[in-house]
Amino acid sequence: MVKNMTKSLATKSIQYAFSNFGKYGDKNKNRIFKNVRVDAEDEAVVKVGKTLAVLMGDSLHGAMEVVKRDIEITD
Repeated sequence: MVKNMTKSLATKSIQYAFSNFGKYGDKNKNRIFKNVRVDAEDEAVVKVGKTLAVLMGDSLHGAMEVVKRDIEITD
């Protein structure tokens, strides 16, 4: 059993799902943006996603935060 563990943030990325029936049919186009600031607010992430969707001629269907972190095990 591990008694003491500390966690440290390694990376944060955002996965956007874009939809456009004419281009992708019933499927979504997923794009992952790596190295997102740790303190990025949800509102800012959505605003960026909506802006990207407009530039690509798509609609923003969803956004998912992906956090990967190291767990340091200490005894």
